[in-house]
Amino acid sequence: MIMSERFVSEVIRPVVATCDTSRMAVGEPGLPREFVWRGRTIKIAAVLRTWRETGKCRHGSGFSGAALRTLHPNTCKGGC
Repeated sequence: MIMSERFVSEVIRPVVATCDTSRMAVGEPGLPREFVWRGRTIKIAAVLRTWRETGKCRHGSGFSGAALRTLHPNTCKGGC
């Protein structure tokens, strides 16, 4: 079954104890393997892709540089 994608702009809270800090040595984020969303703990099965956007801020702050790191995770359904 192919699942459709959609952007959901809501707060998620990483489960800090599950963060993988090994990639931080090369400037990447320490990704959590779990996060809490809408009161439920969601497990990350895999990160399908990542990308980084650079350039001037699009919201008028004048900041420029590595402004955003975006992840496309695949979550577990029914347990990992």
